[in-house]
Amino acid sequence: MSDGARSDEIPLTEELSESVSKLPLFNFPVPLVTNHETTDTVRERVRELLTEPPTNGDQERFRTAVFIRYEDTNWRSQLAEFGIPVPDEDEGAIADRPERIWEYLSAGKGEGGLQPETVVQLGGIEELHLERASNAGDDSAIEERWEITRETDSTTAVDELSHDEVHVRVRLHDTTEVVHSFDHFRFAESREHHTAILVNKATEGEPTPIESYPLYLFYPIEGTDAANLPFCFHGRFRVETNRKSLSSNNADTNQRVLQEGLDLLELIGREVAESADNSKSTQYSNHLPWALLPPVPDTDELSDPSSDELIDWFKQQLLRRLSQTECVPTKEGPKRPEETLLHWDESVTEGYLAFRTILNEVNRDQQRAEQPLPSEQALEATLSLPSNWSDRVKALLQADDEQSVSKTVLTGWVEHLDTSLSMGEEDSPAIEVPAAAARSLLEGTVSILTASTDGDGSLNDTLSELADHFDGVYLLPCKIRDVESDDRLALVTLEQRRTPTGGEITHRRVRSVIWDIASASRDVERPPTPPQSSNMTVYFLDEQVQDIADVHHVLSTAGRVWGLRAYEGIPSFVRSLLDTFADGRHDVVEPIDFAFLAAIVDRLGAESSDLQTSEGAFFPLEYLRTAITQQEGDQRGNLRRRVQLRACDLHLHEDRKRPIADTVLGDGWQSIRERETSSEEEGDPTEEWQELDTGEYLAPSCPEPQSTTWDVFRKQIKRDVSDLDFARTLALLGVATLPGVQLLWMYGDDHPSMRQSHHWNPTEWTSSDFSNGVPNTVRDLQSVLEATADYTELITSPDYHPQHSADHSRKCTVKLSGDLDQVNLASWVWIDDIETLREHGNAVRELLRRHGDALDTTLLRTGWSCNHGHKRRAWTESVPAS
Repeated sequence: MSDGARSDEIPLTEELSESVSKLPLFNFPVPLVTNHETTDTVRERVRELLTEPPTNGDQERFRTAVFIRYEDTNWRSQLAEFGIPVPDEDEGAIADRPERIWEYLSAGKGEGGLQPETVVQLGGIEELHLERASNAGDDSAIEERWEITRETDSTTAVDELSHDEVHVRVRLHDTTEVVHSFDHFRFAESREHHTAILVNKATEGEPTPIESYPLYLFYPIEGTDAANLPFCFHGRFRVETNRKSLSSNNADTNQRVLQEGLDLLELIGREVAESADNSKSTQYSNHLPWALLPPVPDTDELSDPSSDELIDWFKQQLLRRLSQTECVPTKEGPKRPEETLLHWDESVTEGYLAFRTILNEVNRDQQRAEQPLPSEQALEATLSLPSNWSDRVKALLQADDEQSVSKTVLTGWVEHLDTSLSMGEEDSPAIEVPAAAARSLLEGTVSILTASTDGDGSLNDTLSELADHFDGVYLLPCKIRDVESDDRLALVTLEQRRTPTGGEITHRRVRSVIWDIASASRDVERPPTPPQSSNMTVYFLDEQVQDIADVHHVLSTAGRVWGLRAYEGIPSFVRSLLDTFADGRHDVVEPIDFAFLAAIVDRLGAESSDLQTSEGAFFPLEYLRTAITQQEGDQRGNLRRRVQLRACDLHLHEDRKRPIADTVLGDGWQSIRERETSSEEEGDPTEEWQELDTGEYLAPSCPEPQSTTWDVFRKQIKRDVSDLDFARTLALLGVATLPGVQLLWMYGDDHPSMRQSHHWNPTEWTSSDFSNGVPNTVRDLQSVLEATADYTELITSPDYHPQHSADHSRKCTVKLSGDLDQVNLASWVWIDDIETLREHGNAVRELLRRHGDALDTTLLRTGWSCNHGHKRRAWTESVPAS
């Protein structure tokens, strides 16, 4: 219209008529007269505000007043003269409009009207006074006062950025006060489209609000409500005449505004990360940088967006831009998201926070790792966001392959656990920590394991890859003995017992963890808890954490790799108790330990063939046969446990410490054991025994049954304990009738590794057969064999030669030609103190007469094993062991 002369006539088309009818009325201001003669209550109130001193001396006099007429007859008459239709009225009667407009403006009337963000984005407003005047001529006016304060930073970490902290304080008519706080970001040097970003901040102890915004051109652009941005983005957008949508004819301009906004948002991300560790820097909204993440658009990649696609294009570009920006604060400084251990799973994040809680609890420093964790505040902020934001974090990480990204995070996470939360040489296998943190640490680790694997096969492979790094990490939440509180748990180390492929791990063990006690699939007796003062480092996994489905599944798969024993009844529990001493954690069985074993030994039945207590039963021949041939299963570990127990000392009440292997059971204990375990048909097996006095035995014996030692134990145990129970407990630990018995068996600790081939005769072994030199046990055996060469001649004679006594395949050359190649004697048993045996010859003969049958199925026999051209096989006929 401005291009022609004033006298030119312009045809008033229907389109032009509609546009004129929509022209904002405030483009044509009407002078306001404030003389005293008016009877209009609205004008009178305006005059008072502009001319009279404020009632509150601290307030300034108003300089501007805006009043709203609800129907302008002059304007309507002018439209009528040109034949222009009156603008469409909103729904509702004219009479109701004043109230509806007040509801739009007033903060006290709801959330749909004037927003604090609008007041801030308009700029320059320090105070806003809203008053609902009436024509009643009384004091019934309702008013609100809005105060806008800005705290401007003199400096920011990112020079190109300007920041204000803005507070909008709204005092309502009923004296209620509401405060809205924002971080207000702009470019330090204003750019073409004057873009600005508002981010919500927490105020006065309240949680940070989480809002969804349309685009803003000072006011919200209603047609962009679907943008649902978590921040308020203002820019000089081009809009349609009604300001309700972006202009379809100015898509290029609007895209440039959005592009300028992307630049600003990138600077904000950098600023938040760079200033995170600087105590002198502004404390930004605790939702940053996550409050910059838009919803993930459900559309293909947009490169040349149309006007309708601009907002989706903006979201895609923002997520990509932030993924390449060092916007995540960490202990090592700002990092790009993929350079950290950021993950979208809430339980993983809770595990990270629990990790820091536990480190603080035990006074440990977090060690540097290749991929740092996001800062504590950043992690906490992710947990305060709605759950559907996980998709935004995935998009930020560009996690198109979620499993691959999770695997990378898992590897980095295990490094943190290994370097910061693993057991040192002098540390206890358990640390006491808050229960919630202990559970979250395990659940978070399991969640990332689950996310990074696909099925049990993949889980097994991953556990195998990370087994060495997991070993020794405090990760298993267990009950604290003798403590009923739910607030604290013992966090116990992982301890690699077996690789996922079944291979045994033979390094020193320091604890046992039992779990799955309450399994619905079994009906077993619940185990008692060892006393707090005992040496038995046996722990029960927290039952609450076992109820988490993923945790239960991973523990079922990782059990032996992580050193857990699924509870299978009292025998499995006793094995765990004995491991405390057999594995070298403690080398003395103290009275409190003995008492606990004696209290439960009666619950061991005949079905537990590795826990029997007859003479020599710590090394049963048939169990040895099974252990030799079965790589899978527990046989080798069970046999190793019984043999190693005999290397410990035993300390009983009112008695000195005694080496178990050099302590014997006297006549009293032998008689009790034999009588109580014999059937009525067998009668009393001790009737034909020749009595042996204590002095006739080859070594010191345990206190006899009538000793006061056992009275003390009975008082301590506080339940009925029989003499047989004490006898069985002594035998369970390895106390026997013959002292000084030494053992070397194929899968024992001092035997050359069976992963390689070795000469069958120990006298041929050299240091090359061992990883750490020849053990003293082997040197003793070599000396004995060199002094008694007739033994090796005996076991290779035709009666006992492996060609005849061992099991072979049909084509085995040992069977066909008698070659002594790739054959091994299952065990070597000897007593090197020959002189003592000779001096006590009568006692030795009596003991062999008493227990010969039992010893013939244990210590006195062994067998040949062969794996020449076939899997290892045991023997068909046993041979003498000594």
